[in-house]
Order: sequence, then C-alpha cells, then structure tokens
Amino acid sequence: MYGSGPVVFAVWGYVIANTVDSRVELNPRPLAGIIGTTPEEIEKAIEFLCRPDPESRNTEREGRRLVQEGRFQYFVVSHAIYRSMRDEEERRAYNARKQREHREKKKNAPECQT
Repeated sequence: MYGSGPVVFAVWGYVIANTVDSRVELNPRPLAGIIGTTPEEIEKAIEFLCRPDPESRNTEREGRRLVQEGRFQYFVVSHAIYRSMRDEEERRAYNARKQREHREKKKNAPECQT
C-alpha cells in the first residue's frame, strides 16, 4: 500500500475499525462524508484495495485486501489473520500483567517464621 495515497489509507483504517466476521460495508457516499473526500475518490480507493497485489505478504486471493460480495458488502481477506494476531497480543499482555502481579505479591508477602 506504500505510496497509494491518503484516501486509500483512510478507507483501510475504516475497514479495520468496522470489520465484523471478516465483512465490512463500504458505501462510497456516506464514507466520503466520514472521511472528508468525494465518493469518486472513495470508489478509487476501494478499487485499489480489491486489486491483486503481487507484493503482498498474504498471497491468498492474489494479495487482494478486499473482495466484493454484494453492492456495498466486502470480504476482508486478512481479517482472521489480523484478529488472531490481536488475540495473541492480548494473551501475551494478560500473561505479562499477571506475572508482574504475582511477583509483586510474592515480594510483599511476609516471610514465614518457624
């Protein structure tokens, strides 16, 4: 996506924030109002995100980021991958926090005297 322009990045940010179960609705008219550009620019950005990308790290669907399923309905190809990364990051953060709490509790616990 490098060099694709600010509208593509804005649309992609919207996609990431609004995807549910790997699906997102992208209607150019209201999306243009949300992002602050024209419906035509939104359509161009969506078309870009639907094109094959031979340089993509994800080769599924020829590197496309979006696949149109209905008039305004799109499948987000990498959503499950991004979702699992986030879940893994949350798991690691939770484990790190719990380990810190355990160490702190152990450090502050009174020593047993026999």
